Amino acid sequence: MSAVASLIRLSPPERRLLVRAAWLLVILRLALAPLPLPLLERLVTRLARPRRGPAPAVDRIGWALGAAARRVPDATCLVQALAVRILLGRQRIPAGVRIGVARERGAPLESHAWVESEGRVVVGDAHLDRYVPIATWGTR
Repeated sequence: MSAVASLIRLSPPERRLLVRAAWLLVILRLALAPLPLPLLERLVTRLARPRRGPAPAVDRIGWALGAAARRVPDATCLVQALAVRILLGRQRIPAGVRIGVARERGAPLESHAWVESEGRVVVGDAHLDRYVPIATWGTR
């Protein structure tokens, strides 16, 4: 089934959520390189301000970001984590972006970002046992 056919089969709220997720990924991907971290942090905080309207479930937000990320080039784990932080913040759902590092003997340092909300990982849960958290951004 084509991407367009899949999009059409979604309910209107799911379609809107998926489109919002894709736009956020594109905006954050473009903003990540040129913006200094403090400015990027202000941008994410501003975009995460609560909004009115029906609130999608946390698992649907994770689904939408995963689906959109497969189609947005270079939607890294950090870009995805920041987008989820924004979408959860808009629904007044506390969330924290965590950044961790891992290093295997003889291998380069690796980093990974994920989002935790209400005691569970929303996105980025692949092999978290390998990573040592070094930074948290937002609520845990």
